Amino acid sequence: MRSSTPPGEPIEQPLGWDSHLVALFMQAPSAIAIVQGPRQVFIFANPRYQALFGRTHEELIGRSIREVWPEVEGQGIYELFEQVYRTGEPYTAHEYEARFMDGDTPKTGYFQFVAQPIKSAQGTVTEIMIQVTDVTEQVVARQKLKQSEERFMAAISAVPGILWTNNARGEMEGPQPGWEALTGQSLEEYQGYGWAKAVHPDDAAPTIDAWNEAVRERKPFLFEHRVRQQNGQWAQFSIRAIPVLSDDGSIREWVGVHTNVTQQRLAEAALRESENRFRIMADAAPNMVWCINPDGTPKYVNPQVLEYFGMTEEAFFRALDTDLLHPDDVERVRATLIPTMMQRLPYSIEHRFRRHDGQYRWFLAKGAPSLYPNGELYGYVGTCFDIHEQKLFAEKLEQEVADRTKELVKVNRAMKRSNEYMQQFAYVASHDLQEPLRKIQSFSSMIAEEYAPAMPEPALDLFERIQSAAGRMSVLIKDLLAYSRLTTQLQPFELISLEAVVAGAIYDQELAFRELDAQLEVQALPSIMADPTQMHQLFGNLISNALKYVRPGIQPVITIASRSVPAQDALVRNLSENPQRTYWEISIRDNGIGFEEQYLDKLFQMFGRLHSRDKYEGTGIGLAICKRVVENHHGSITATSEPGQGSSFYIYLPT
Repeated sequence: MRSSTPPGEPIEQPLGWDSHLVALFMQAPSAIAIVQGPRQVFIFANPRYQALFGRTHEELIGRSIREVWPEVEGQGIYELFEQVYRTGEPYTAHEYEARFMDGDTPKTGYFQFVAQPIKSAQGTVTEIMIQVTDVTEQVVARQKLKQSEERFMAAISAVPGILWTNNARGEMEGPQPGWEALTGQSLEEYQGYGWAKAVHPDDAAPTIDAWNEAVRERKPFLFEHRVRQQNGQWAQFSIRAIPVLSDDGSIREWVGVHTNVTQQRLAEAALRESENRFRIMADAAPNMVWCINPDGTPKYVNPQVLEYFGMTEEAFFRALDTDLLHPDDVERVRATLIPTMMQRLPYSIEHRFRRHDGQYRWFLAKGAPSLYPNGELYGYVGTCFDIHEQKLFAEKLEQEVADRTKELVKVNRAMKRSNEYMQQFAYVASHDLQEPLRKIQSFSSMIAEEYAPAMPEPALDLFERIQSAAGRMSVLIKDLLAYSRLTTQLQPFELISLEAVVAGAIYDQELAFRELDAQLEVQALPSIMADPTQMHQLFGNLISNALKYVRPGIQPVITIASRSVPAQDALVRNLSENPQRTYWEISIRDNGIGFEEQYLDKLFQMFGRLHSRDKYEGTGIGLAICKRVVENHHGSITATSEPGQGSSFYIYLPT
């Protein structure tokens, strides 16, 4: 039966219910509701139940639990009541957590409830009576207390020392695990004033006097004394104890902590000893030595400083640094020192100091931060070296260098004109030398075409030799001209792809590749800053060499690859003064006739031939051109080989 009566008002009692029983449920001090049937439909909910869950009479009666609270899906509540209805066994929950909506507000609560099945005369469950008590406040309070205790225990664990408690008279009461672990005393040994037996005899009386004073004035107890540790060794401890007062202002107990400061005190003593040694050495040093505080004020200067400036220590400490520096150096020094010291970095700067007689002299000032063991800045320590004579000499030398530079500029201009003359000479020489050769070759061809059939065999052989010599002479002149241009026609470097350069060189020699059926493998090559024309000459000559010196009956195979290597891993040792510099190693390998490595130096010389001209054509200039190109690019070239096993040429160019 469903009622529309507002909460707290008399409602129509469910069918078969005694009115007195309904009145008792309505006035019960706890929240009570009754659900009916397998769907758990509400047929009764007293005012306390309605108020507890923020649901009106109309929102409950006649609706199932799932309809009233769809938001609790997945929290196990539906299944819980289904189990009670199915089994007929009551269910009791303590501090059951439930999340539901109280109007438009999400709410989390903790509840203690009993789900009691109501059975018919035949023993069948017909309803379930629900009695609920809200225990949210108690649970939340207990959780907060637990969190507070956990924070307190964490704080105790984080204390860098040994925690202990004493009564108002300074006696230890009850177990003190921290003190026991520190000293090795048992409970019976440190109870009362027994803890004092672990204090060094020389420190016992001063400790008691300081303790009595703290008790008398009801103030924190701050002291240091030595304590015998469990291993029998004495250690220095700092003590801080706070009195806990009663409501009447009297001391109820003491809470204190012992912190081991042995290493700190040893470090402080070592620092004092170090400072003493520093002063002794600094006082004896021939140059100026000083030390300043983190704020820039003087801490110490050696006698040489006072002697140079003609001041007492007190007067020097009062003087401003701007009064001692040359006016032209003040801003430069300040701009260097302030940011450097703020970053705790070393510094080195040259400036002038005014001597006691008014003369300014140049000094090299060096300083570095001095830190405490904990990283805190102790100050800056520095020294000043008189470099006046060296500075004057350097200025004189700079002037001489400037004068020499002007002369070199003149020389460079003259060399530039010389290069221009060399270029003109090379052009004229090549033209004047090539012209007679072209005529010799042209006239020879004409005679051969017209008179060769009538020539005797010996004359024809001599004639062919003339033509061959003229051809070689023409090639030689071209190679010499190309070699000279490597010096006189240097072009600005630009970023080029070596893969594109190699592709162009291969294209130029495509016919030779086809005739020899040569195989070529080109792996990834880098891009570098270089002269494109010279790079084309370099790889063109090397590929031409690989195609020229082939073994009869063996298919030529050429492999070109690259990798990055440090200078010390290169096959040559004259690459760079810096062993950490890296180079591109470009290798060109073939399976040709090879050569004896003992002739390697001759290989790259002008006209350096290892094989007769009868067998292999060439002028002996190609590899000399390769060497000059590589050197123009600040690199080096070498080769490895074995007769009959091919050759490997290695080019090293800076990355």
